[in-house]
Amino acid sequence: MPDFIYKSGQNQYSVEIELSLKARQRLEKNILKNYTEYDYQFWIVPQTKIKIKEILEENQKKYGDIEIIDLEVIDEFIRKQQ
Repeated sequence: MPDFIYKSGQNQYSVEIELSLKARQRLEKNILKNYTEYDYQFWIVPQTKIKIKEILEENQKKYGDIEIIDLEVIDEFIRKQQ
């Protein structure tokens, strides 16, 4: 199950916050599950977690619904709101 699910209109978005590397098979299983159950999937990953990003980028080629967002972008957005 994703970290959280966002609904907007007819679309459902899975959001995964991936802070540490999991086994490739587990990560790819989650990607496939999100692909089959949701319209889009967002993966929030720290810039320093290059291996996670590489796996996600490989799977972007198979599943066109993956968006990778740097955790630092979210952090910067929140800091600006204060």
